[in-house]
Amino acid sequence: MISQSAKPARARPAICAALLASLTTPALAETPRITASLAPGKAQVFIGTLATVQSTRHYQAYGLLACEGNVCNVAFPAPGANRRLNLTHVACVVTAERGTEFQRGLLVLSANNTVLMTYPIPLGWFTDGIYYLNQPVDVQVEATQQVNTNFAFAGNGVGGSCTLAGTLDTLQ
Repeated sequence: MISQSAKPARARPAICAALLASLTTPALAETPRITASLAPGKAQVFIGTLATVQSTRHYQAYGLLACEGNVCNVAFPAPGANRRLNLTHVACVVTAERGTEFQRGLLVLSANNTVLMTYPIPLGWFTDGIYYLNQPVDVQVEATQQVNTNFAFAGNGVGGSCTLAGTLDTLQ
């Protein structure tokens, strides 16, 4: 075995160059494929595309919930071309008919009308039909992907709002 100090100095840059080249192969840079149907017991993995970040800015978005029957949701716009959104927080205030039971809260990541992933938004606290949800998240949203917040109740939802926070990357 050759110790690190005994290796020629010019071998280190060659090893670094080979490692860097392996990280920039087209196979790793492809956009993840979306599977329309996933068999029970199977998992689907999404890995973000390789990109160089030119700039990063703080991101906040506010949306009003639309309720139809027992479901309320708001769709936030996709980040857009050469952009990537890194969500770190979601906070919502949702109202339902008095005495209505909260059933679920979800942060939904989708693309081309296909759900990619869902993240639970647990109920923080409530008081007689007003529900507060405040949750740190770690969600990366690619240029054409969309984020929705979705809530369901045992009775009718009335309305509310959600705020998303994180950073928005401009990509090269």
